[in-house]
Amino acid sequence: MSADDAGPPPPPTGSIARWLSGFAVLALVALGGEVVSRVLALPLPGPTLGMLVLLGLLLTPWGAALTDAVLPASDSLIALLPLLLVPLAVGVLASLDDIVEHGTAIAVALVVGWVATFLTAIVAMRLLNR
Repeated sequence: MSADDAGPPPPPTGSIARWLSGFAVLALVALGGEVVSRVLALPLPGPTLGMLVLLGLLLTPWGAALTDAVLPASDSLIALLPLLLVPLAVGVLASLDDIVEHGTAIAVALVVGWVATFLTAIVAMRLLNR
């Protein structure tokens, strides 16, 4: 076996360390959100709260440094995001008979939900503009 057949060179050690540190930041922010959500009994999922905190931190003067820290991990996780939609698509296809059978009820529920949300937004806007 020659040196040419060895395959691609391994990634530099620094890039793995950067990915791991970026992933650690994302995981710690999600964990912190989970802790706060449970301690305060908030109706918001902890990881969602953590990502909102991360967004707030990214908008501060330290945001550029934080972006550089999480960029390698976030890029690779976003690349894997379509894989998370596969189980959803399989579930929809597996339930297609039920969806067709209850299609009218589903459509009515979607329209009523949309109208209720729209009217609530109008009322909230009017109350906030007083």
